[in-house]
Amino acid sequence: MPTTQTNLRELQAPIKARYHEQPDAARITLRVKSAASDLADPLHCAISPEAAPDIVWQSGAHPGVGGVGDVPCSGDLLLGALAACQEVTLRMVAAAMGIEIESLEVEA
Repeated sequence: MPTTQTNLRELQAPIKARYHEQPDAARITLRVKSAASDLADPLHCAISPEAAPDIVWQSGAHPGVGGVGDVPCSGDLLLGALAACQEVTLRMVAAAMGIEIESLEVEA
């Protein structure tokens, strides 16, 4: 993860201008697809984000429904996405305002 300071206002200025001129450009569709995994295993699967196809996330059934509990369940992945969204947003706002974050923990 980069540790350099990022000028978010400078970074986002052309993006905001484009969205102002072309509002439809602000609509972004994210996709995640099944990835290769053992189809004989009913308790596990693999998924991959279209934006980063070399990344593969393992998931499995929750122990409450008979899963092993050795990988995150779909609920864990969903909560992780929500927490990551909140943390990145907080980091970006703090950076844009020139606020140094000394500690940050997001829980979902």
